[in-house]
Amino acid sequence: MTSHFYFSFQTVREVYNQHMASVLATVEKPLSLNGDGRFDSPGHSALYGMYSFMDSRSSKIVANVLVKVRYDCYKYY
Repeated sequence: MTSHFYFSFQTVREVYNQHMASVLATVEKPLSLNGDGRFDSPGHSALYGMYSFMDSRSSKIVANVLVKVRYDCYKYY
């Protein structure tokens, strides 16, 4: 990795973490979460998927999670 990429990534991650902390501080507890996941298009092999979680009371996204799909003997986890 180049140092430019590394410092850009670090900055983006810091700003994202600060933003998510401020979002979580403003939503009413306990959370009422709705979630949705997205993978590749049908017919393609998906290696990664993205899940998003939204608080239904405030309509704010409170988490985004990137997951790696694992499969073993045709069982998906």
